[in-house]
This record gives sequence, structure tokens and C-alpha cells, in this order.
Amino acid sequence: NVIIIGQSGVGKSSLINMLCPGAKADTSNDTTGCTQTETEYRCDLGGQSCQVHDTIGLEEGRWGFLPDKKAQKRLKTYLKTNEPHLVVYCMPGRRSCVKKSHGRNYKKFKSVVRNDVPVVVVVTGLENFEGQNMEDWWSQNEK
Repeated sequence: NVIIIGQSGVGKSSLINMLCPGAKADTSNDTTGCTQTETEYRCDLGGQSCQVHDTIGLEEGRWGFLPDKKAQKRLKTYLKTNEPHLVVYCMPGRRSCVKKSHGRNYKKFKSVVRNDVPVVVVVTGLENFEGQNMEDWWSQNEK
């Protein structure tokens, strides 16, 4: 079980579509999230068959599908009941989109899963990283 988490609109569903050809997870450029229910997709990652889970987005306001507090509670329950082997936390690479809540959410949801479950960060939206290689982003922005 690989569970993809992160704020609304960060590219969780797009990542699933990239990793799992044929997944057809809904994506949108709207201001509110489009994933309204957690969905599992069968995927082949490096020759290993697994389930990749798309989840509802965090940090939506009262105008969104699910306000943040309710989304956090729902995600905590989902992580506890689906026994992940890997959690992927997606966050945007654009400075204007990075918020303190990204760090808080990473720590919060890392503490929900067992200690032996790796939680990794995937930085999205780097395809237009100006004048530099995407690979250079981390060394320039890790702090």
C-alpha cells in the first residue's frame, strides 16, 4: 500500500496518473479539490505490484469539498486503517505555494503511521523551474 497525501491541488492525482498508466485519476486546475473519495489503483512500481491510494486534499477552506479539520481527521483514520508500506507527501516546488502548513502536515501525518513506514516527500510542479535543472531544486531549497 502506497498512500499519496498532500494539500489540495498539489498534484497527487497527476502523480498517480504518471506512475500508474491507465489509472485515470481525476485531475483539475480548479480552486477546489476534485478528489472527493479515497481511491485505490493497481500499479506496477519497479516490477513490484502494489496498490496506490489517491486521497482527498488538505488545506481547503470552507468553500472546498471538505474543510481542512475534517479532511485531516479523515486522512488520519484512512492511514490507520489501510496499513501503508509507504506514504508519499506531495508539496509544490514554487516558492509562492510553499507554506508553513506543509511542514506541520508532514510531521503530523508521519506521526500517524508506524515508525517502520517510510514517509517521503515528492516536490511537484518543477517542470518550469526557471533556467536550471529540476535536479538542482533540492540542493537550493532544502532548508
